[in-house]
Amino acid sequence: MNKNSRKYRILLINPYQDMRSWIMYKERNLLSLSFTTRTIKAITPDDFEVKLIDQCVEDIDFDADVDLVGVTSLTHNSYRAYKVAEEFKKRNKPVVMGGYHATFLPEEAKKCVDSVVIGEAENVWPELLNDFKNGKLKAFYKSNLPAELQGLPIAAKEKYYGSKYGSFSMPYPMHASRGCTNGCSYCSINRFYNRTIRYRPIIEIIDEIKKTGYKFIAFMDDNLILDAKYAKEFFAALKPLNIKWTMQTSILIAEHEELLKLAAESGCFCFYIGVESINQLSLDSVDKKINRAEKFLAAFKKIKEYEISIVLLIIFGFDGDTKSVFNQTLDFLKEAGVLNAEFSMLVPFPGTLLYKKLKKENRILSYDWKNYNPGWHCVFQPKNMEPHELEAGFKKVLIKYNTPFWVLKRLIAGGKKIFLTMPGYYL
Repeated sequence: MNKNSRKYRILLINPYQDMRSWIMYKERNLLSLSFTTRTIKAITPDDFEVKLIDQCVEDIDFDADVDLVGVTSLTHNSYRAYKVAEEFKKRNKPVVMGGYHATFLPEEAKKCVDSVVIGEAENVWPELLNDFKNGKLKAFYKSNLPAELQGLPIAAKEKYYGSKYGSFSMPYPMHASRGCTNGCSYCSINRFYNRTIRYRPIIEIIDEIKKTGYKFIAFMDDNLILDAKYAKEFFAALKPLNIKWTMQTSILIAEHEELLKLAAESGCFCFYIGVESINQLSLDSVDKKINRAEKFLAAFKKIKEYEISIVLLIIFGFDGDTKSVFNQTLDFLKEAGVLNAEFSMLVPFPGTLLYKKLKKENRILSYDWKNYNPGWHCVFQPKNMEPHELEAGFKKVLIKYNTPFWVLKRLIAGGKKIFLTMPGYYL
């Protein structure tokens, strides 16, 4: 206990994300972020009292009676994370920061906080808290080993799900794995986890689902089917739970008919698939080697045979993209017949191979992190168009794809599924 004979009070904060009109991307990232902070709360010792704040839905009381503040950061909201840290530092509150941005740019983050957690926090969190109690916080905490996923405490259930995020159908977020072995050059995930992937014991995931009581689950894994044997066992174990669930997966799942069958039978109703581009030159330019554009339509057809809806994730701005890519993408979507698509502009996030490449080529136009928003700003020089043309083309696709005609067409095709897979998007 501290000198006042009460538990130490920790405030863990997700800073506000200015995602503007790109609503679905915002919601999915909120789910992922809140899972991380909830897990940290779950492994915190009993002599600490932890409160979580998501600034997207709740104001921060900077004058709160707390002993330690933890802030997580992605690149596009790092400037807000720094402002949050600054406010607490003004009040002489020690602040620690972690997350992707702080991991890839720890020296930058350290200018604004007392300590920086580099990489996964689970292994170093107990050491950090012990140092805090002894008044000896270190500048940096970095785990030399990946976090152990076996025996991971059940992440605390919090008040954030549902109406505060603008949806009555917000799913409960879970992870069955961490990492990805693919080498896509634009992706932060493979760099954060050093192109490795680890899996939680299936029995522990099933136990968590039973204990939380949720019947609508969003598995936030980056690519759950990389280990097909694990995926088959996992899907089979989900079947008796009588839940509905969704996940992000690669297009390769269409080649595994047994996986498709098991996924459908266990309650999966939607895949989020990162096709990224309909242009093979663009896919090749960022080492998205598992995607073959000529196979996309056949893959969608196979998936829909199992009554699993599809939401595509598409990025504009690759080196293979020309100004014609926007209309070509819209034409492709008319033929694809998928439930929905989410669009973004390419962003060279710090830590990625793409960032290093574009920096070396002097093509990065801005280091103002608040502009590193995948749904609004172009921060680099595209190869085959001007930045304003990329922004205009992206917005044109976003507007045209969401005209009443296109929305109605998808509503009719998707029925009630669209309300489950796109919480808050049309409501």
